[in-house]
Amino acid sequence: MIPCKRVLRELPSGAPTHPPDLDSIVADLGIELRYIKSRAGFNGATDLSGPRPVVELGWVPASRSRSVLPWEPGVRLADLQPHQYDARTRFTLAHEIGHVLVHRLAAHSDAPSRLDRAALERACDAVAAELLMPTDWFLSQIDHDPTIANLRRVSMRAGVSISAALIRARGLRLGVAAVFLAQTADKDWRVRRVYGINVRNAFERDCADHAALTAAPLKSINTWQMPFSCGQHVHVLRGELRRTFLSAVMVGATIDGHRVPAPTTWRCAPSKPRHR
Repeated sequence: MIPCKRVLRELPSGAPTHPPDLDSIVADLGIELRYIKSRAGFNGATDLSGPRPVVELGWVPASRSRSVLPWEPGVRLADLQPHQYDARTRFTLAHEIGHVLVHRLAAHSDAPSRLDRAALERACDAVAAELLMPTDWFLSQIDHDPTIANLRRVSMRAGVSISAALIRARGLRLGVAAVFLAQTADKDWRVRRVYGINVRNAFERDCADHAALTAAPLKSINTWQMPFSCGQHVHVLRGELRRTFLSAVMVGATIDGHRVPAPTTWRCAPSKPRHR
């Protein structure tokens, strides 16, 4: 994979040391930005065939969120473009900027000019993460400790989701796992996403002390443990939980008393047979 910082040096202002203003980058690179509001399942695309790059971003007005990005006092939310306040749209734009930068780099260097689609998409995701959450800045903000409070701080200051901050922490080899849950209409809790552990279905079967989750104080951080099964054994993820009205996230650094690995996912190590 092409090193992210090498790609980001293609920015006229160089690789950022803090979360950047994406509008300035769009202007500096001469990108034409368009919104596609009716394309189901579409996040973004970049057209590099013309005289200037064209980036299209998919966005549905109902997805507007005030929960992540700050905005200036006195500015109406409706006056802002989605990438200025919607975390998912912001990351998608950063990813598409990655496509533009990889193309620029390949045009004048020995960097690979053609990558297979999967490798290119991974490279642009990595560029987006480094662009929005530069390594040194991220580690200083999170204090090398990916707790819920620290992940939320990064998400607010970088304008990314907690999921993106968590993936960034794991990519920088900070051992942490997370389980994102949502409450159903029946007041049960279901697992939506799992990071760092390879047994999502076991969480869906065994994760929930539903009553305890429902009784957890709103918007406060609580010490928590969550059992799950690998199919042969029951394990316990220990860490913190924060619940909002209809969702919750648990972030843990240990499973069965051992640190969660990173960037690889945790897998149950089968017991070795004893030989007499």
